[in-house]
Order: sequence, then C-alpha cells, then structure tokens
Amino acid sequence: MNEKVDVVFNCGGKWALTPQVNYIKKLTHIWKEYDLDLLSYIDLCSEYTEQLCSSKVNQLLCLGPFNKYYLVEGDSEIRTLQNVLSTQSNVLQFQLFVVEEGEDYVTALDISQLNEHFPITVDAVTDCDSSQLNEFLSITVDTVINDDIN
Repeated sequence: MNEKVDVVFNCGGKWALTPQVNYIKKLTHIWKEYDLDLLSYIDLCSEYTEQLCSSKVNQLLCLGPFNKYYLVEGDSEIRTLQNVLSTQSNVLQFQLFVVEEGEDYVTALDISQLNEHFPITVDAVTDCDSSQLNEFLSITVDTVINDDIN
C-alpha cells in the first residue's frame, strides 16, 4: 500500500486534441514523496496558479493507464484518486495536467472510471487435481461461450 507518491505537475506544454488527446510536454514540477492523505483539489490548483504561472485552472486532469486522461473536479474525485493510488503498490507517481483559461477543453474520462482500468490480482487455492480443474474450466468456458451466442 502506498502512502507517499511523487506528484508530477506538467506545465507550459500544448494540447493536441486530434486525432487523439495528447499533451506535448514542456516543463515539469514535482512534489517528491507527497503524503497521499494530504492531497486536496484546492492545493493542486493553487500550485498551478501560484507557483507555475497558470492564469486559471479550467480543468485539472490526471494521466491514468493506457495514456488516458481523467478529469478531477473536486475533493470527491481526489478521494477516488487517493484510493486508487494507495491500493496500487506499483504506482509511485502520478501526472497532473491543466487546461488553462483560453485553451480548448479536453475530452476526458470521469475519474470514477479509473478503478476499472487497474487489474485486481486474486489468489485462489483448490484441492482438486489438474484433470478436475481442466474439466471445470472447459465446462465454464463452454457455458460462457454458449450463453454469449444465445
């Protein structure tokens, strides 16, 4: 479980909105080993406006798996982000981006969908031998395939 992550603020770059959303990086600013419990929407936006010379934060976005951008609109979304980051031991940093005043809005996914893109590992134990397991799997797969066809 992560308690601290690096928060990477991307700034000064440009958005390419077609054919797909992409941010062309210019500068980064990092909060090293930041305590996840202290994350707040207003603090992240303030860092952009007070420290990184953004005029106004119209959209705050984070980068998720598969290079997809997720919209963060308030502290409830920050809690979703905290939850995902704290449960993913392999995520040691996350990338933030802003759409400033005068820039076109970026089409992004709702951050509540971020949980759907992180795989969950489940360990399972069985006392059956491999032939029983193969029989079970073939029945299960056959049932699923036939149900999908019907």
